[in-house]
Amino acid sequence: MVTKLKKNVIIIIGSNRCGTTSLYNYLKVHPNITASRIKMTGYFLDKNYPKADYRIAHYYDDGKDFFKSYFNQSNSNTFLEASPDYMYSKGTLKRLIDFKKENKVNLKLIVLIRDPRERFYSLFYHLKKLDRLDETISLEEFLNLQTNNYEDDLVKSSLEMGFYHKYLGKYVETFTADELFICPFEKLALEPKATVSDLCKWIGISPTIYESDFNFVKHNQGLRQTKTKAQKNYIYWRKKMFSFIMERPWLFNIIKPIAKLVSNKLFNPNVDNIKDNNWKSSQTYLLLSKKYEDEAVQLGKLFPTLKLMWHE
Repeated sequence: MVTKLKKNVIIIIGSNRCGTTSLYNYLKVHPNITASRIKMTGYFLDKNYPKADYRIAHYYDDGKDFFKSYFNQSNSNTFLEASPDYMYSKGTLKRLIDFKKENKVNLKLIVLIRDPRERFYSLFYHLKKLDRLDETISLEEFLNLQTNNYEDDLVKSSLEMGFYHKYLGKYVETFTADELFICPFEKLALEPKATVSDLCKWIGISPTIYESDFNFVKHNQGLRQTKTKAQKNYIYWRKKMFSFIMERPWLFNIIKPIAKLVSNKLFNPNVDNIKDNNWKSSQTYLLLSKKYEDEAVQLGKLFPTLKLMWHE
């Protein structure tokens, strides 16, 4: 049986390349929040979910208290974790509902969304950085690889995951506005202080820590790569050592800042700041605009007060 947790559990459930790492890092420093020692526990994902980075530990497997094991001991009454693929995993919603009932916690879910065209562009370079996509593939070819099945691997389901409303509908039906917070990536990027302050009030904690000189640095920005030997070695050893490091919190805390420094040195600048000059007039952008033309409208039906900067 899962050990009873404390009062609040906050989970960022979606979506990838939408600022989840930045938000997780902003919230984790709050004195009233205990964050998971790794950002993506993948705890509530389906076993067959096609994401190689997760080592999924389902709480119903053998009775071990896997979820709580991701958190260091703390006197705070609020836990935080972020696994942005939860939104897409079919069985996650039921697991979250069962978890809430079994542990009698206040479960609060946060969703970040982004202009799906910009998310697709960012994910294209992110997949290359992770060595999940060959460096010779063009953006147009990447689009042609897409299928309509989100259960395909991340490469082929990148387009499908931009249809946020298809996966959020069941969450809107299940959770109240006090339990489900939707945040546009663009608002977080342009107004991080106001956005995090609003989130704190929604959670029920003081936003004071963010009202002084808090540094809202951007995390996990999209980086271009050129496939140098050093980059290839970095990617190889990152994959090789991932599981070993994740299972050893003390080692993870040592390696993480070093790995980030090395990554920033090896890879080229932020993709979002060096977009191709003709990106918004390209055929790919126009095709994406056509495919996603109804997305803002559908999201508006689910969240009537939602304001999207990319709605045209």
